Amino acid sequence: MLAALVVSAAAEELLFRGVVLGALGRWRPRLAVPIAATAFAASHLPRADGRAVAAFLLIGSALGGASLRPRGLVVAMIAHATYDVLALLEDPG
Repeated sequence: MLAALVVSAAAEELLFRGVVLGALGRWRPRLAVPIAATAFAASHLPRADGRAVAAFLLIGSALGGASLRPRGLVVAMIAHATYDVLALLEDPG
């Protein structure tokens, strides 16, 4: 289970911060983080309520900002995986 969380977090970061944010950053740099964060939050809609989606939007914005720094994508992956593990420990069901 733990390995799946880590791999899933890394894959989401590669997609949303690596691919989406990277492509948007070349097209519309000022909108890149908000758009990527919105896409990240929207991807959690099927299993999240309104408050959770707002939290995912904030988390996505923070991870997006972090990923703009040198080695930031790795930092975002670690932060995301840590969040997922803590969320699992809080609510294992």
